[in-house]
Amino acid sequence: MDLNIIRRFFQVGKFLALTPTTLRDYSATPWQKNYTVLVFFFFTVGATAALQFCWSDYMSENPIALVLWIVTDITRYVHNLYIFISVMIFKRKLWFVLIANLKKTKFRIDYSEYKFLYCAFITSHVSFSIIMSCIIFICFQLDDWYTCLRYYFVEFVQIFTQFFYLSFAPIVLKMIFLRYQHFNKTLQTQKTWHQIKTGQLRLKQTVDTFCEIFGGTILLNIIYNSSKSLIYLNKLIKQTKSWSSGSPIVILMKLTQIGIIGLFWGLIFWVIFLCDAIVSQNEEIRKNLYQMLQADPIFYENKQFEKFLKTVLSNGPEFSAVRFFSIDRSTIFQIMNSIVTFLIVVIQIKTD
Repeated sequence: MDLNIIRRFFQVGKFLALTPTTLRDYSATPWQKNYTVLVFFFFTVGATAALQFCWSDYMSENPIALVLWIVTDITRYVHNLYIFISVMIFKRKLWFVLIANLKKTKFRIDYSEYKFLYCAFITSHVSFSIIMSCIIFICFQLDDWYTCLRYYFVEFVQIFTQFFYLSFAPIVLKMIFLRYQHFNKTLQTQKTWHQIKTGQLRLKQTVDTFCEIFGGTILLNIIYNSSKSLIYLNKLIKQTKSWSSGSPIVILMKLTQIGIIGLFWGLIFWVIFLCDAIVSQNEEIRKNLYQMLQADPIFYENKQFEKFLKTVLSNGPEFSAVRFFSIDRSTIFQIMNSIVTFLIVVIQIKTD
């Protein structure tokens, strides 16, 4: 039943070639392949043109701000490159491996959890729509429509693709977590050790497939949001009086900037905590297996059981951002440490 939420994401994502069109669209048609290339070409031309328009503004910034702006632009484009080239062309079949593994798990989601997933889907998209509507309104208030379209149209669409994958990832992680939780609860009722091993390996494959699809987008969104946060914090340090002396439209602009950054960080932290929760749930499974072993010591002398136990213990979930770093709670402190270090450097430069 919870696969209906993935179906909803596919219905939204297919318009920008971000996902397959349906849950059973195993092989892409020539039209779908050409459409993916066409959308990617649109982003490439649009991003190049927007960078050309904004280059004079960038060059007026100080070197630190200039580097941060360039990093955000490059990260947005690489995010699209990763989606269209890696995920939708070379890794397209992994979508259906993920769906098949979620289906094979004999699990029926509670209605409350199902309702929560739908509420998360609706709330995140409504929040994003409201924030972006305010940003678009501000742009048209400060500039004419031609300038807004020339500077920001492609950027806004790129931001949506980032948000789409960032809001999709925790929904899939929640579905995986619920399956680990169900597997743990039903561990005592499994009929055979082979059944337990099969279930554990299937969950492990589900996690690995998730990392192959979403790992790159998580990494790029962390880089993007960190750079964007540093840009806004750098401006805040320079313009400490802008809140009190600014016009209502300027204040609204700052609030929307905080809103979009806050939304992205909220989704990133949700992803991190869910990854950590799944690993913790697997630790509970290991403890329960040892308790089952201690309850029946005869298994110590069973070589087949020894092989089974090694297989289960060596196939726990491991989340990584395309193998650059592991995703767990320590990731939050690494992000905070990087941002604080940068702010210290900026403050020292400003003081000097």
